[in-house]
Amino acid sequence: MDDVEIGERKQRAGVSAEVYGEHNKKSDYKPRVIKKNEQQKKRIKDLMKQSFIFSALDLNETNIVVDAMEEIKFKYFILEFV
Repeated sequence: MDDVEIGERKQRAGVSAEVYGEHNKKSDYKPRVIKKNEQQKKRIKDLMKQSFIFSALDLNETNIVVDAMEEIKFKYFILEFV
């Protein structure tokens, strides 16, 4: 890891990593799956394509996210800006 100079002193750059151990085993992860028909999955994928948040996902990751999403229907709502 490189040190970053700040003025006359050196400060280490931050490091972040997911830690796996006895209580956080990588193999223990089971993604949530909400049952959907193909039309619902297509609608979700089409909406995801419009969002930069999901743009870097590969096909497998996209399918995991789509499976985990739950559809919530609203009759209507009114958004007012005052």
